[in-house]
Amino acid sequence: MYRTIKEKGTYKKGEPNFSYGIIGFEKNGNEVKHYPFQEEDKFFHRMRIALNGDEDIICAGFYSSFGISSSEGSFFIKIDRETEEITSTVFHKFGMDILTENLNEKQIEKIKGKEEKGKNMELKNYKLDKIIMREDGGAVLIAEQFYKDITGEDFTTVYNSNNIIVVSISPEGNLEWAEKIAKKQHSLYREYCSYALAEVKEKLYFVFNDHPKNLDYDGTGPVYDFTTRIKSNGVLVTLNTDGQQKREVLYSSEDSKLLATPYLFKQTSDNELIISGRQSYRKHRLGKITFKE
Repeated sequence: MYRTIKEKGTYKKGEPNFSYGIIGFEKNGNEVKHYPFQEEDKFFHRMRIALNGDEDIICAGFYSSFGISSSEGSFFIKIDRETEEITSTVFHKFGMDILTENLNEKQIEKIKGKEEKGKNMELKNYKLDKIIMREDGGAVLIAEQFYKDITGEDFTTVYNSNNIIVVSISPEGNLEWAEKIAKKQHSLYREYCSYALAEVKEKLYFVFNDHPKNLDYDGTGPVYDFTTRIKSNGVLVTLNTDGQQKREVLYSSEDSKLLATPYLFKQTSDNELIISGRQSYRKHRLGKITFKE
């Protein structure tokens, strides 16, 4: 994938000053194809590309009306490899449920008030981690909010890994559902943040460190922060094909004396996930999770 910067004077203020395209190398690199794409009034960012079962090129990611640091919604582009034509372009604006879930009442009222005035509300600092191509030609997008804070006189870096958003798109490019998995993590060490992911028989399994009080979280109000200074749970969230999620405890760090480092993981078979952890600064452990369903 490449980005082309437009010449000064060829675009209006507030519009993207760049366009995107995909370069394909075929026939052992002897044939080069270009697949340009861009909407004049939208900023594309956090993109990923994949091939579906028909060998069409799928490009998906986030778009914004303001820039590349926030997201108004997701987009889905399908390109015919043979004709080099774009056969489908679909945009999905994030709904109010995604915008307001796990916020406090004051924050929700502020967002709804701006929405009623016709202002575009966007999510900030989300990065697209993965596109999963389904056998039926649809796709699942997985994204996480991630950013860094620099604090103190010594300019200490604090890593923030928060909510996960999962978007399911039909083979025609239509939105089937969008779900937010609530979490809030901050740490001086990035390996304790983020999540591990396993794909097992069309279900998605997310493993991450979480505050013990979030176990019964029902989607209302903010969640408690995970930090390395408190006891935590290793949590498993299961997401089925309808977007329904189930949250359960895998283990307690207080009982196991182990703190997972989910940033480092590997799915080694159809139903097994290897994840790392630490019992102390010097003691590292590997664990295997076997999914029976």
